[in-house]
Amino acid sequence: MAGQRGSSVFVNFGVGLGNDALTLREFRHIQDVDFVPKASPESARTRSNFTFLIAEAGSGFRWEDWEFSILRRRDVYMTSSRDATYLAYLDKLAVALPQGSQLQMQLNLLGHEFQGLRLAKGMELIRAGDLKISGGGALTVLQGTGYRNISGSGTASSTLIGYQYSGSLTDTYSNASYPYLRDGTPLGQGYTTDVAIHVQHPQWGKIKLLANDWRSSVAWKNLPHTELNADSQTMTRDQFGYVVYNAILNGVNDINRRSEVEHLPTRLTAEWAIPWRGQTFKYGTQRVWGTAISYAGIEKQWGDYLLLGLSHDFRWKGWRLDFSYPRVKFGLIWDKVPITEARSIGMQITYMYPFH
Repeated sequence: MAGQRGSSVFVNFGVGLGNDALTLREFRHIQDVDFVPKASPESARTRSNFTFLIAEAGSGFRWEDWEFSILRRRDVYMTSSRDATYLAYLDKLAVALPQGSQLQMQLNLLGHEFQGLRLAKGMELIRAGDLKISGGGALTVLQGTGYRNISGSGTASSTLIGYQYSGSLTDTYSNASYPYLRDGTPLGQGYTTDVAIHVQHPQWGKIKLLANDWRSSVAWKNLPHTELNADSQTMTRDQFGYVVYNAILNGVNDINRRSEVEHLPTRLTAEWAIPWRGQTFKYGTQRVWGTAISYAGIEKQWGDYLLLGLSHDFRWKGWRLDFSYPRVKFGLIWDKVPITEARSIGMQITYMYPFH
């Protein structure tokens, strides 16, 4: 943002989805009774298991190096152990767990939805000869409208006498409802900050460092909370002396709504862009929730106004096409055609109207 001059109003919309274990078609129909994943159980077990959904829409105005906007955003992050995904595939395929298997299962999900007001400022920090360093920051005041936090863990094994398992799960969900839950409206209030540094030199190229949700805190109130425990290890003997495992399932729905402070996952981006013979080559990586997504690409300027870019990500083997004109910026992400077979898709569009 540093170095911009003049004023403009803008609207933007962006959405991105990435899923390691399922295609878009499978993800949409995983709850269907007759759903059968295309991958075999063994191939499912070899996959990494990370899922994200990020969507944001907003509008506002820019004046010189200042920006003010209103926005609405929804983020969902999920990680699961390879064994947990493997067991889910077996269940959908109605295939028994191979005898002697020992599984360690872990599942974590974090989702939230906000509306907010954002104020951002860019500035030039250093200029020494051809070297230019600029930076910027943003503060967003958030009002939370939806929240979910799931954490589960357990073990499962297949023995000569059947399955043995033990597990626990906690679920804090703003939209949950169950008997005797006290009246109350879930509400979140807080803030988040973003910071960016750009280093530019004609010979070295341009280095971009960005931290979204760098420092954040959202205080949630009146949240329903559930805890569950399951165990097959309760052993008794029947009248003939044979061992019998009596599975137990117990838990609690807290009738007293809970309060929780959330710190949003920081999304880190580092990118290096190098100009060469009329085009720019770039390499970068993004890291969120302990997962890295690396990419490389090329950009070329056509005339005074048109900028085209194409990049490839190394996690989902997908492509991103970027198009930029003075008033419009457009980006499209995909890894397979048709889209229903894709594991990563996304779109981003921004329209700016300058005025004086």
